[in-house]
Formats: sequence, structure tokens, C-alpha cells
Amino acid sequence: MYSRTFALDSYFMHIPENFLDQGRDLLDVAKHRLLVTNVKGLWTINLQPTDPVVETEVLVGRKNVNGYSCDCDFFSDRKMCAHIAAALQYISTFIESEQRKKKVKSGKSSKLGKIHLKNVVQHLSESELRDFVLTQAAKNPMLAGELKVRYAYKLVHNNSDVKYYTLIRKYASALSPGKLTSQKFKKMVVFLEDLIDHAEDLSSGKDYRECSLIYLGLFRYLALGSGSYRDLAWEEISLKMHRSLLKYFSEDLPVQFKKEIIGKLRNICREEPYRILDARLNLFSILFNHSGREKTDIYLQLRQYAEQDSQNHHAQLAFWSIAILQKDYAALEALVEAYILDLSLLDKLFSFFRAEHQSLHTKMAQHALAKSQGPRVQKWAFQQLIASESDQKKKLEYYMERALEKGTPDHIRKLKDEAGECWSAVAKKLEKRIKKAGNLPLLFHLYVVQNDSHSAIELLNKIEDTEILLRHAKFIWSADSELFRCRMRSDIIGHLEKYIGTQSGVYIIQVLRRLNASGLGSVKEDLLKLIFRDFSERKHLIKLLKDEF
Repeated sequence: MYSRTFALDSYFMHIPENFLDQGRDLLDVAKHRLLVTNVKGLWTINLQPTDPVVETEVLVGRKNVNGYSCDCDFFSDRKMCAHIAAALQYISTFIESEQRKKKVKSGKSSKLGKIHLKNVVQHLSESELRDFVLTQAAKNPMLAGELKVRYAYKLVHNNSDVKYYTLIRKYASALSPGKLTSQKFKKMVVFLEDLIDHAEDLSSGKDYRECSLIYLGLFRYLALGSGSYRDLAWEEISLKMHRSLLKYFSEDLPVQFKKEIIGKLRNICREEPYRILDARLNLFSILFNHSGREKTDIYLQLRQYAEQDSQNHHAQLAFWSIAILQKDYAALEALVEAYILDLSLLDKLFSFFRAEHQSLHTKMAQHALAKSQGPRVQKWAFQQLIASESDQKKKLEYYMERALEKGTPDHIRKLKDEAGECWSAVAKKLEKRIKKAGNLPLLFHLYVVQNDSHSAIELLNKIEDTEILLRHAKFIWSADSELFRCRMRSDIIGHLEKYIGTQSGVYIIQVLRRLNASGLGSVKEDLLKLIFRDFSERKHLIKLLKDEF
């Protein structure tokens, strides 16, 4: 028999979770065919459904398990198996059931009324209650946890800022002597939730001071625990803590007392590795919103935190939201510049703007547009600028400036779509500004969008730009096919007379491809004949074109 001693009522703390689960399944299957004998504390259990039948022995003293054995192969290798776990669960349940029967029988015979734990402790002195809870803690750490939650104020000195933190750490140590695993963490969360409930009960009873001590313990443990075990899911319990604290601060707390608690919670942020796990529900945001003169200090403390933890997006969002309230333009602009390429984060940052922040939203969108590089970021920044503006007239001005800056037909079409019925007036204003700037290609784009072929052809005689011809090939061909054919011949001849070599050949191929794509294959063929006839000495060019077409 393998010799090992531990308390029977805490067997589950000494058996791995997977064996406990397997043992429970075995008991469910074998409960009607289970052979059990108990001779002087030596329990022998046969699990009938197994093949072959497995015999398991457990030696139990007055309160402790002193040893166990099993004739399965797994036990011989590991000194533990699902059969042992099943046996311990059966024995523990059986003994508890027998003890309850004795208590019920004894209670009936003596005709005593039911005694409530709460009624008992109310009549105990501090020293008696302390001895009672400590005695229970020695017997069963799990039971002691709940007792300490309710009566911790009797265990340590009153008004000690760390007493609930000490309580939580002791419970955590009893729960998991080594590393805090995910399974143990779930049980730890239940304990923390009990503390939160107790704090809210105290707050409802106007015991604000004792309630504040619980919050100090909770947030100190959250700071250290989430920093040490980053792989565990702290987010949910963190949200519950912060929601409860938010509810606490909504109470009618004495001004000086509230200021004192805010200072102590700020110290936790300063002295412990507190992590912001949510952009809105975090200590910095809560304390900022419920403080008076300390707002600026809390804001500066958050700013320093955000700078040190630049990879934590929750921290950046929290800082941004308060920087908006503080109207710290320099800080907001610095954040925009720092994350100008991270559009997912910038989207979240700009989502904090509300209707009352319209001017600030516009200012930051303009800054993002000025600092953006690349079409994707510029497009996003311009969309933010439009979203920040509620005045349609102002929006049209933005679209017009965009069209003047980018100079593409697509931007003019977007302006036309936004203008709607006002397009005629907007187009005249745009035409006037383009002419003043002397931007002939953009003016040609405007005429194309307006489908003003007469003005476009008239203007084309003043523009020497092959790109304009190719971009609007169909439009010009429809307006004046002969002019288009002559201009293309002239541009190709001019290019070939000026340039030679492979790059010139590549350019010619690209031009002919674009003509083909525009459905102007006849123009392409005319140009090929022209090149083959008038530039026949360009052997390399001729070969390139014949290979391509």
C-alpha cells in the first residue's frame, strides 16, 4: 500500500483534476454494482463494470487518509489512478452522509432549535470569534475562506489598509501552494466575487470605511496577480471589481473620506504593477471622474503610465479619452502620429469623440490627414474629417479641397455625388478655382465629369499630355475621333524621335495595351503600322512589338 497522509475532507486538493473527473464518471456508471467493505478503517472497493474487476483499498483513520493502493497497471506506474479518486469520493460522501444522519437524529432527540452561524458569531467576543475562525481555518482552508470573507474584520486590526489583501493572499496560498493554474484560478475568482458581494452589502449598510478596505485589498491583489499570471483570464473579474467600485463612488461618501480613498487607490496604481485591462473601466478613469482638484495629477499619472506601456492599446484608449476631456491637443496629436499606421487602433481612438467634441474631432482628423502617408491612411483620415462635420456646406468644401489637391476624376465624381442638386453651383465654383490655379488637366477632368465635350475638346488643344488622352480615350474618341487619332500619332512620333532603347519600347507597349483595353484596337493597329513603316531601323523595338502583338 502506498503511504500518504492528508485530511479526508480536503482530498480534492491532493488529487489532480483529471483523476477526479474520471473517478466521478466511474462512480456514475458503477453506483448500482459497487461492492464496498469497511473493516477497521480499511475500505475495499470493487468497481464491477471494469474488465477485469479492479480492487481498490484505502486506509482511513479518524480524520485522515493514511494510504491507498489499486491493482490496476496505471497505479503501479503513477501511484495514482481514477479508481483511487473514485474511492475517495465515495468514502468522503458516505461518511458525510452518515454524520448528517447522526446530527439529525441527535437534534430530534434533544428537541433543540436550529442554530445559525450568523446568530452564533454575533454573541461571540472578538477574541472568541478570532479563535473560532482560526480553528476552522486549520481544519479546512476552503471553509475558512468563506468565514474570513464575512468576519475578517475580527481577525486583524481595524482600519488596516492591507488586511483584506493579506486575507486574499492567504486564501490563494491555501488554494494553490504552487503556481496558480487555470482551474485553481476559477475557484479564486469565486472567492473574489464573494468579497465583492460583501463589499456591496457593507456599502448598502453605510459601512463605507470597511467597504473601502475590501476594495483596497481587491485592487492590490488584482494588480499583483494579473502582473504575475498574465496568461490567466483576469478581464472578467477585473470588470466586476471596477463596476463595483464605480457603484461605491456613486454613494454619498463624505468628501474628505472620498479624497482619502482616491489617494490610496492612486498609490496602488503608482506602487504596484497595475494593468489597464479595459479602456473605460479602469482605476485611472474612475478616479479621474470622481476626483476634484486631483484630476490633473491623475491625468499626468495616466499619461506616464500610457507612455511606459505603449503596447497596451487599452492604456492608450484610456489616456486618449481623458486627454479629450482635458483638451490636451499636443498629447492627442502625438498619439495620432505614434499610431498613424495602426488604423484599427485609430478607429477605436476616434470612436471616443462625441457630438460635444466636434471641433476637437475635426482638428485631430485634419492633423491625421496632414501626417498620413499612403493612400489607405489618407483615405481613412479624410473619412474621419467628413464624419466630424455635421454642416453639409462645410463637407462640400472638404470634398472640393480634396479634389483640388488630388486632381483625379474620381474625386470630382465624389464631390458631384455629395453635392446632389447643388452640383451646378458647386461645379461653377470648382471651375473658377481650377482656372485660377491654372491646372488644365484637372479642368479637363471636370469637363469630362460634366460631359461637356465641346469645352473638353477646345481645352485639349492646349494640353500636351498623353496620359490625359489615354485616361479619357473613349470620351475623346466619341467627341472627335480624328483629333484623337492625330494626337496619338503625334505623341508617339514625338516620343520615338526623343527616346531610344528598351525603356522606350516598354513605354510604347504600355500605351498600345491601354488603347486595346479601351476598345480602340483600330488606333493601336494604325500606330503599329506607323512605327513599322517610319521607324523600321529600330530593329530591337520592332522585335519587341511583334513579340507582344
